[in-house]
Parts: sequence; structure tokens; C-alpha cells
Amino acid sequence: MALEEQVATGRRKTAVASVRLRPGSGKIDVNGKNFDQYFPVEIQRQTVLAPFQKLGGNGRFDMIIRVKGGGVEGQAIATRLGIARALVGEDDSL
Repeated sequence: MALEEQVATGRRKTAVASVRLRPGSGKIDVNGKNFDQYFPVEIQRQTVLAPFQKLGGNGRFDMIIRVKGGGVEGQAIATRLGIARALVGEDDSL
């Protein structure tokens, strides 16, 4: 695993998410808000964190996410894709 920041973009319809993934303690910041505040519905949080559920490792990375456009569900899916792409950039064996 590389010890550097990974940046990736995810898109869904008109929603675009930019994800910065770096080694850390598991802090997630979405548009300047806490993760649980930005995605208050449990299914949305599960959607966003799905790549970590597949691989394990939730809590090993800090994430700064900027997302715009679309609705909240589209933003959650775009964020999920951005996280998955950043994880692939972090570990090429995935």
C-alpha cells in the first residue's frame, strides 16, 4: 500500500464527486460537513461505504469529499464510485 494521497472522481447522472483518500483515522468530511450530517439516511451511508465493506479497511483512511449536482442518492452513488477508484489507485492489486 502506498502512503500517499489518492484523488479520484465519481459521476452519476449530474452528480459529480471528488474524493481525496489519505491514510488516517477514518474521518470523513463531505462538503465541509460531518459524513453523518451530510448523508443522514442509513442506506445512503451504506451505499457510500460499500467499497470498504467489500475490502475491509474502513477507518484506515481519512476522506475529504466534494460533491455537487443531482440529488442526495445520486451524490451517494457518485461518491461510492469515487471511493472505489481512489482505493484502486491506492492498491493496484484490487
